[in-house]
Amino acid sequence: FVWTDMRIACIYIQNFYFKLEIIRQPSLQNESVLIYDKDRGYRYVVGVSGGLSPAVIGESLDLAIEHYPYAILCKADFPYYQEEFRKILVCIHTKTDRFQKASMGSIYVDLQDLKKMFKSDATLAISLLNSVPDSMTPQIGISTGKFPAFLIAHTADSGRARFVLDDVRKAIAPFSIDLLPIPENIKYQLRSFGLNTLGDIAAIPASGLQAQFGRVGAEIAQLSRGIDTSQVIPEKMPVPVDAGISFSIPVTNIEVIAW
Repeated sequence: FVWTDMRIACIYIQNFYFKLEIIRQPSLQNESVLIYDKDRGYRYVVGVSGGLSPAVIGESLDLAIEHYPYAILCKADFPYYQEEFRKILVCIHTKTDRFQKASMGSIYVDLQDLKKMFKSDATLAISLLNSVPDSMTPQIGISTGKFPAFLIAHTADSGRARFVLDDVRKAIAPFSIDLLPIPENIKYQLRSFGLNTLGDIAAIPASGLQAQFGRVGAEIAQLSRGIDTSQVIPEKMPVPVDAGISFSIPVTNIEVIAW
């Protein structure tokens, strides 16, 4: 079953943490930067600047420094990142409530309602791009499901939207199996069979994948063909409450106001 009318957008902000850091520290703009966090004495990479391989994210900071010995180290400030990301979510919420946070700097938007409000795909894309500050240079992928939209967003130009609504399977075929949302041990097994891209997997009968990997195999078969019927689960955004009270005489005692 494929809901062919489904349209999902993925708003992707590459190097999200780094782009926030250069707002506070413009001098980092053209530098190589490793953003790290610390847990029980263990320092690990959570973000990088442009030009550095994202493959080091999740690795130990010491190992990343071996690859990039001249990189500037920057301690992660998650409260700051989360607050700035919340502002983006609030802006999207003014347009639609059918959106879901995928990760920090990545958001899915169900376009079912939005596409009725705009006269063209171009104006819809511009509205989504305007939800994110220009300094974030978002990339937007719009496709027939969450997973293909996620992949297409990664290939969109900075500050632009890319639509892939036809022949999705062909468009995503070159992508690495590393992007599949499946356990690492299964990715290892797929590679051992010589299956390195989504196109390689899509060429295998779904029944064979299911026989080898069970339920996950059936999921792999669908995703490799660009089929993802999972729904966008709307975020529960806090509702602001504004209330006031007037006193007949001037009040200067906080206890009276609190009472």
